[in-house]
Amino acid sequence: MPTPQDLSLTFYFTRGLLQQFAKKPLFGSPYVEVGALIGAQAQLFEMGAVLGRAKRDSLAEVLQLIADPAKTDTFYASLQRICNERLAAYGGEPDSFWDYITATEIPKFSRQSPATFFQSREAQQRTSSMNSINMTGLIMAEGIAFGSLHPELTHQMVAASLTTRAKTWPEAFRAGVLIPMHPDIESYEEYETGVLALLETYQAEFHY
Repeated sequence: MPTPQDLSLTFYFTRGLLQQFAKKPLFGSPYVEVGALIGAQAQLFEMGAVLGRAKRDSLAEVLQLIADPAKTDTFYASLQRICNERLAAYGGEPDSFWDYITATEIPKFSRQSPATFFQSREAQQRTSSMNSINMTGLIMAEGIAFGSLHPELTHQMVAASLTTRAKTWPEAFRAGVLIPMHPDIESYEEYETGVLALLETYQAEFHY
């Protein structure tokens, strides 16, 4: 059945994550700082890729939870194009999703490198919470396409990042990029099981 936009799979994932980053001023609407937004985008692209890889043989079922079921073919074709454009812009085979997304998203806001951006004032730029959810939802959908198109690369990138996550976690935390992925996850299979469990929770709640 068609899914209302505010209950779509990507909205469900992104809202839950970005609520942890949102700041609420005394006056005005909630906002997310750009540095935290990019960190969330990297996290959700990775989760999307794991989901796309796991469901690549039944991808239409997942896409129907994001877009109009009558337009999933067109939607997937658009995601493929965006996915290929990002990979071409990156200019090679990425080693991790964190490097991949930060390297391609930071230039939209700053000329600094990822090594210095997260400690800069530019990372403190504000974007509205709703705008952040919409942007990040599309990036997660792109991640789903990436995982379905590049299953081996997805496994390779996640497996490599899991070996270094415990080392990079404190650095990301200090930079204000509060990635809520526990550094004690030790295997790709454990990660995939967790992502699929979130999918099942979503389906049980909104598609019972």
